[in-house]
Amino acid sequence: MNKKFLKHYMEINPEGTVQTYIFLVDNQDIALNIVMSGYQALCLVQEDDGYYFSADSFIEEMRAIQFTGSCQCAYHYVASCTVKWVNDKLLTFFKDAGLDGKAGWQLLKEKEYLGKLDNQKEVEKLLEQYILRFERNPKEEPELSHFHLFDAKRNVKGVRNMEIVDYLVENVQFFVVGITPYYYEHGVFLEDHDGVRMKYRIQKLVYRDQVQSGVIKRIYNLLITQPKVYREAYELNKQPVRWINFKNGYYDPVTGEMLEHNPDYLTINQIPFPYYPEDCE
Repeated sequence: MNKKFLKHYMEINPEGTVQTYIFLVDNQDIALNIVMSGYQALCLVQEDDGYYFSADSFIEEMRAIQFTGSCQCAYHYVASCTVKWVNDKLLTFFKDAGLDGKAGWQLLKEKEYLGKLDNQKEVEKLLEQYILRFERNPKEEPELSHFHLFDAKRNVKGVRNMEIVDYLVENVQFFVVGITPYYYEHGVFLEDHDGVRMKYRIQKLVYRDQVQSGVIKRIYNLLITQPKVYREAYELNKQPVRWINFKNGYYDPVTGEMLEHNPDYLTINQIPFPYYPEDCE
């Protein structure tokens, strides 16, 4: 929570997934409740007072201990301060330093009440849900043998085209309008020019010695003609018309809320930068 906490974190490898997350906040009471709930936290104040870091002195300290054998790289650093420029500065530093910084600006927004001791359960649940966003077990990587044909001696004799098609339809977020595929990335579906992305996904499911342009093209042509992935233009951008799609979520100007992205809306338009409504208050 204070400078001694950072020294402790940097000297000891974390035990368990939860302990790898350090929440950087600017409210001392909330920081205390985070720690008492079994999580890691540091409180950053406006000006370094010798006991607590400011954002600048924290960054200076982190730079000073780089390459000194600390456990710096063992952690995920969640920028959860209430001031946008502080979070931006922290995330820029983490990126430049090769550390894993995560945006958490919405996590504690307008939730000063979480600094009260009787709200520890809510703090615990909130942080647990946040961490689960990154720690849910991903779908197992497919066994490539499933997508190939073998002779009696287990030598590969071909590729099972429709097995690859079925796998991609079920496991990749994309759709096709006309003959053009759109793939999902960070809250928006992007046009896949000439199917480059989808062809690469196909290639990754084929044994290297079976990769041929004719094989990839044949599977791709099957893929984009599947009725299940076909969409009409009127089906796109089905989110409420007042919502504005930014890099960090949908902004509802009526309620003033930021909402999480949802691929079900088939959104193909996005303003290419984040928006922080609290900065406009």
